[in-house]
Amino acid sequence: DFVAQHLEMEPPRPSEVAPWLGEDFDPLIGALLQKQTRDRPDSANEVMDLLRALPWDTVEAPPASAPVSEAPAELPGPVLETERYAVIGEGPDGVRIARDELLDRKVELLDADAETRARLRGFARADGPFLQAIYAIDDERGLVVLEHPSGRPLGELGRGSRERAIAQVRGALKRLHAERIAHGAVDGQHVLIGPSRACLRVSIAPASDPQRDWESLDALGGRR
Repeated sequence: DFVAQHLEMEPPRPSEVAPWLGEDFDPLIGALLQKQTRDRPDSANEVMDLLRALPWDTVEAPPASAPVSEAPAELPGPVLETERYAVIGEGPDGVRIARDELLDRKVELLDADAETRARLRGFARADGPFLQAIYAIDDERGLVVLEHPSGRPLGELGRGSRERAIAQVRGALKRLHAERIAHGAVDGQHVLIGPSRACLRVSIAPASDPQRDWESLDALGGRR
């Protein structure tokens, strides 16, 4: 499903994924990634000639990763540092950002009551490439472990990238609605744009009507 949904969409331009390269690299990289071999360069020599012609002196260094924020003096909820997850900060909607010591990655931890856990199981069943992933639901602790998506808010994008992101969010909503779940908070805070995809964050908002999701998406610039 992940591959099929991506193949249905127009891929982003290389300069959108790696803006420090600049737009001069778009034609060559785009040609190398063509699905049909007839649309790619004919030979390695042609590729080398095209590479030599590129303005390498204008290429900027890729931006460094943002430093991890220091943990606040007091963190809400149960202390999990002694086990698998080391809490390092706070995120939106009451989540705590943590380091998964076993898999060496950032995750989000959410304390959730039984009703919210049941709702988030529906998000997990939807399991789309543009939905925030749910890694685990611990009923005994009342804890949900989620993906920690990276990216910028939707409103910071240019028109072309914004339209592509809206299309991806539309696909995420269709998968949610197929599970008879409405998102309830389709807004700039819950739509993040990363290097290769849009991510619709899970919502702990009360149950809502799917029609309101579409109306909210339209307000962000999308069309069904």
